[in-house]
Amino acid sequence: MTQKTARLSLRITPEDKRSIRQKAKDLRLSVADWLIRAALDREILPPRSVWDRQSINQLSRIGNNLNQLAYSANMGLLVDDAALRDIALELRALRGQLDDR
Repeated sequence: MTQKTARLSLRITPEDKRSIRQKAKDLRLSVADWLIRAALDREILPPRSVWDRQSINQLSRIGNNLNQLAYSANMGLLVDDAALRDIALELRALRGQLDDR
C-alpha cells in the first residue's frame, strides 16, 4: 500500500466541520478517510447493521445444517425429514425478514 505522506489543508465553516465529522462517524470512518472517499467518488458503504450480522449468523447456521444433511445423504444414510422441515422454516423466516426490510 502506498504510504500517505502528502498533506492537504482547507478552511471550512464550523457547521460544515460538524456535518463532515458526523457523516464520518455515522459510517465509522475517520474524517480523512471519509473526505478522500467522497472527493474521489469512491464507494462509501454504510456499516453492517445488527440485523445484517444476525441474518449472516442465521444463514451460517442454516448452511451448516444443510451441509450435514447433504453429507449424510451422500454417505447413503437416511436424511431426517424433520431437519429438512426445520431448515425450510428457517429459510422462510429469513426470507420474510428480508421482505420486511
